Amino acid sequence: MVSNKGVIPRLKDILYSNARSILDVGCGGLAPSDFWEVFSHIPIKYGIDINLENIISMREKFPDGVFICMDAMLLDNIHLHHFDIVHSQNVIEHLNKTEASLLIEIMEKLAIKQIIIGTPKGFRQPDFINLPYYEHRNFASFWV
Repeated sequence: MVSNKGVIPRLKDILYSNARSILDVGCGGLAPSDFWEVFSHIPIKYGIDINLENIISMREKFPDGVFICMDAMLLDNIHLHHFDIVHSQNVIEHLNKTEASLLIEIMEKLAIKQIIIGTPKGFRQPDFINLPYYEHRNFASFWV
């Protein structure tokens, strides 16, 4: 199981406190509830995830959010509101360099006040996950 224990306090510190809306890109996954607890004070909450099971789970846990099953790379092709905050945790490392750059550009277009992107520091691919969109790609060169 993924732990966000060290990330949550930092997220609370940097999160824009007067936010009225948030888009969480890749809202499902192994430990999303931790983040959505931090977002509880934000009135308008949207989440997208490529995995339908994750979307169904998030809808059950957080009925006040709007959850859409879609590929984050298609965000630019649909009409969505702009959001005070666009957040993406543990997503970008699943993309190649070109896709990651494009996703950041899309997030910049959708964000009004703040973009928060998190990625693991050190990671071992779990044996129990065998889905193509969970694969971590060689990402080290993106930051060089």
